[in-house]
Amino acid sequence: MGALVATAASPASAAEASGPGTYENDSPAIEYFGTWSTVTSIRDSGGSHNNSNAPTATASFTFSGPSVQWLSRKTAAGGINEVYVDDALVQTVDRYDPVGAFQQVMYRADDLGPGTHTIVVKATGTKNSAATGSTTTIDAFIVPEPALTTGLTGLPSATGPSLSWNATPSADGYRVYRSEGGGEPVLLTEPPVAEPSFVDTTASPATAYNYTVRSIVGDLEGPDSDAVTVASAAGPGVYENDHPAIRYSGTWSTPTSSNDSGGSFASSNSPTASASFSFTGSSIAWTSRLTGASGINDVYLDGTKVDTVDRYSATGKYQQTVFTNDELTDDMHTITIMATGTKNPDATGSQTIIDTFVVPDTRIVTGLTAAPAEGSVSLEWHPVPGATGYNIYRQPSGAADRSAPGVINGSPVGDVRYLDGAVEAGSVYTYSVAAIIDGSEAPAGMTAQVAAAAGVGTYENTHSAITYSGTWTTASSSNDSGGSYATSNSPTATASFTFTGTAIQWISRKTGASGINDVYLDGTKVASIDRYSATGKFQQVVYQNTSLTAGTHTITIKATGKKNASANGSMTILDAFVVPDTRIVKSLEGKATTSGISLTWEAVSNAAGYNVYRSSNGTASTPVNSAAVTAAKFTDTGVTAGIAYTYKVRAIVNGSEGPASDPVTVTTAAGPGTYENDHQAIRYTGTWTTPTSSNDSGGSYATSNSPAATASFTFTGTSIVWTSRRTGASGINDVYIDGTKVASIDRYSATGQYKVEVYRNTSLSAGVHTIMIKGTGTKNSAANGSSTIVDSFRVPKPEAPAKLSGVRAAAVDNGVTVSWKSSGDADVTGYKVYRGTATSGELSLIATVPASETEFINVDVKGTKTYRYYVRAVDYIGRLSPTWTSASVRVSAYAGYDYLGYDDCPAATVTATSTTTLKAALAAAEPGDVIRLRAGTYNNRFEISAKAPANNPIWICGSPQAILKGYGITGGNGFEIKDSTNIILSGMTVTESLKAVMVTRSSHITVSDVTVHTVGQEGIHLRQNTTDSIVAGNNVSKTGLVAPEYGEGIYIGLHPDNWCSQNDCEPDESDRNAIVDNTVFDTAAEAVDAKEGSSDGWIMGNTVDASGTTATSRWIVIRGNGWFVADNKGTGRNLTDGILVDAPPLPGYGTGNVIVRNTATMNSDGYAVRVNKQGNIVGCATNTFSGSARALTNVTCQK
Repeated sequence: MGALVATAASPASAAEASGPGTYENDSPAIEYFGTWSTVTSIRDSGGSHNNSNAPTATASFTFSGPSVQWLSRKTAAGGINEVYVDDALVQTVDRYDPVGAFQQVMYRADDLGPGTHTIVVKATGTKNSAATGSTTTIDAFIVPEPALTTGLTGLPSATGPSLSWNATPSADGYRVYRSEGGGEPVLLTEPPVAEPSFVDTTASPATAYNYTVRSIVGDLEGPDSDAVTVASAAGPGVYENDHPAIRYSGTWSTPTSSNDSGGSFASSNSPTASASFSFTGSSIAWTSRLTGASGINDVYLDGTKVDTVDRYSATGKYQQTVFTNDELTDDMHTITIMATGTKNPDATGSQTIIDTFVVPDTRIVTGLTAAPAEGSVSLEWHPVPGATGYNIYRQPSGAADRSAPGVINGSPVGDVRYLDGAVEAGSVYTYSVAAIIDGSEAPAGMTAQVAAAAGVGTYENTHSAITYSGTWTTASSSNDSGGSYATSNSPTATASFTFTGTAIQWISRKTGASGINDVYLDGTKVASIDRYSATGKFQQVVYQNTSLTAGTHTITIKATGKKNASANGSMTILDAFVVPDTRIVKSLEGKATTSGISLTWEAVSNAAGYNVYRSSNGTASTPVNSAAVTAAKFTDTGVTAGIAYTYKVRAIVNGSEGPASDPVTVTTAAGPGTYENDHQAIRYTGTWTTPTSSNDSGGSYATSNSPAATASFTFTGTSIVWTSRRTGASGINDVYIDGTKVASIDRYSATGQYKVEVYRNTSLSAGVHTIMIKGTGTKNSAANGSSTIVDSFRVPKPEAPAKLSGVRAAAVDNGVTVSWKSSGDADVTGYKVYRGTATSGELSLIATVPASETEFINVDVKGTKTYRYYVRAVDYIGRLSPTWTSASVRVSAYAGYDYLGYDDCPAATVTATSTTTLKAALAAAEPGDVIRLRAGTYNNRFEISAKAPANNPIWICGSPQAILKGYGITGGNGFEIKDSTNIILSGMTVTESLKAVMVTRSSHITVSDVTVHTVGQEGIHLRQNTTDSIVAGNNVSKTGLVAPEYGEGIYIGLHPDNWCSQNDCEPDESDRNAIVDNTVFDTAAEAVDAKEGSSDGWIMGNTVDASGTTATSRWIVIRGNGWFVADNKGTGRNLTDGILVDAPPLPGYGTGNVIVRNTATMNSDGYAVRVNKQGNIVGCATNTFSGSARALTNVTCQK
């Protein structure tokens, strides 16, 4: 047994009314009185029941709503109970059952009415006579929810969607909910409606809504009914096939098509398909397609069949009004289009097609028609009452809606017709017109579609301007215009094309399966065309007419089902229609002349004149004639030589220009100048490439390996030059002048040569000529290729270079400087310098100078002579400018170098009398000091490191009797000047040291009048970037007593092997040093040696006796650059050469040296001056030699 429960409930629990739900026996909502127990059992609702044997026990339950149920057990011990509702006895219940039944509804009430009620179950203590007890059992009380509303239906009505449903028992009312397009439901009825019906008067016309209904019982709301979708009746407007107001049954598809209103249509092949549309108004129209596959449809209005429509048409027609009724009552109606599964005998199908339903509005424009006109589309429509104007909407084929591009009239149209001139010939347009009433625009009415008459042009078979009927396919093929063709095997197939013009062409294929076609123009048969051909022919003009009247015409190609007896088919094929423009200028030709470019063309009939247009280098084409050209020719004189110009000509007919002719490009004859290989004046054929290269003129060259390649160049003049490369892969080329072969050029060379003049002709007649270089594919037997190469073409000026001016001559230390003003002529390649004497009229060519230079130093001159100089410019074909008045100059003999010597030494500021005082004076030397040495011997090594300005130098001087004696010929330097500037060492004797005088890392040093002898290695040495110094008037002898090979008398620079150890691995640039007026004799090695790295110095006026030389075979050696070696006198025995300009192993040295006015007495078979490297000058006349020397020099000398 279960536990006992309380005999009374609290007042709060009793006051609360329970809503819908199941309240188990143990629910606090149930009030028990008397003794009760709770028994668990899976047979009972909730797994238990309450039981009482008390004869006065009661159970009370308060609830809200019209319904209640009492669940209990029926058992053998079940007693008799009384049921009270709201204190009224409503039923006596005998719960006896000998077998037992569970979860039994012992009492049920469904019509108590709204509000709060109380049910009470009472024990009576009585029982059925067969019962074994009188127990009272409570399993549960149930308060049912309001019932589900059923049977909801909806239909359009004149005032809105009309809804109805089944009445729900005990419902106090109903709430109606509406949603649209997946949105949230919106309550429409508050308070609830009492009856099971409702009309939604707030619905927008032609809008689909979803509706649900909930029953209301008291404060309780039942569940949603099943939803119903109802489209409100459509008001005035155009309703496309996909509008939700149209209700379809059966299987339908919706293909897209620019031919149909809204860009699509609905189609069904089902014999039972239907489409319904509810609307409010007095008129209705159904628009559809008429096609070869269209069937027969029945039309119903408000359930009554009113018409049968046969929609068959041999040719496709679109946006057709196939049914209309404008006599309906002004109320809601429903039109239904029903398929019948039947068709016209000629039809190939029984399709049902819906394009639109139209509910006319008295404000909507009707009767709209569109027709192609010449260059335009003509529109007309019915007037609308009260309209003050109209807006025209145009929609190109494929546009999304009528607002693209939108209104095409600038201001409202006051008439019921309009001419749209802003159309593109051959394009398809859809038009609609909207009336303007009381200042507002009414909805646009019906649409009209038209293909604008095609203008001049080619219209491929896929163009929308071509209308087909019958079955056609489009096959792709590169053989056909536009890459495809249209073909039909139907014997009734047609293709129509409307155009504006006076000529038409039909382009087709001719094949073995082609049939015979009839051609119609403006509805009249004009030709029958048999297109049979045993071999396929493509893009053939199979019909043309060039004599039509001006205006709009329609050509129609009709299949006949007939064929040539040899043909194996009767296909109709359309490749394209062509509308020619008879105003186009044809056969435009042009050629270069001496006066410009001459153009000619075929005359155009009815042309009042012509305009000539010109462009070049990508510029826009602009007219070049100031007034209309009346003849079919024109000469353009406003052109620049060597430029490619493109011309087009337009005819002027009826006051307007026709289309441009095909272009012609003409290159004007090039005038004087250099035309690089990439210049547009050069015309190439064949395959050419243009590699870049600094070796070639302009930085590139054009090359071709094609055996038929050509390069042509038109020019004005009497001369022409072709420059090219000569290489191991160069072939043999033929050269043509004005079409005549004049030369064959073999351009083979084992070594590459660049900017080579390979062909020149200077004897042409005055006028325009064309040179052409042709590849031959042949080559020299030694060549490994046959390439053709163009570097440039050069057209010389017709005249030789002009006279030069400003010729000047001036004597300088190293000769005579001749200068002149630049020619300024681009053709000039150089200058020729001539020399004569004052007493001789004979001129000698002494030099040829590059065009980049306007100065020449004539080093080979003798003193006490007067010279005359002339300069003439020379161009690249060898023509010379006239001579000019000469420039004269007198050259003086060399009179010695002006240097500071012992005789110039100022009075002493410090007098040295001993080694100690001398060392102290040297260590403390300052600018302006004059350190004088008294006669005597100074034993030690001496050095100075000091800097002074040029105007206040430091002097160190002494007579030859002041003898600086070192530590012996192996014991270091006698006197060293290092890291110093502006120091003068003069007069004394330096002897018995390894090296006598050393100048290191210094500048502006003078070593003068010093006697050097008895030295282990070199006598005087300038090294480690010592610059701008003078070694003058010194007497040097007996050097190299320890190392004869290092026994130079005067040595400038360092051997490159010592650059790293003594000069930070940099060249020793001991530059601009003067070695002058020294006497050098009895030295073991060279008297003077200028090493690589040194430059721009002077070796002048020195006297050398190399008779005692043992370690060299020359008395002066130059390995540096830019040394001027002049006025030296040398003698010697057993020397190979006198002066040597060597070519050192290091590149970049041994050039730019000048050797003039030297005298050599030789006793050998060598050269007075030997030069081992190019780029040096040896004077012919001024250098002299005697003895048994082989010759003056081994190189060409300067005259």
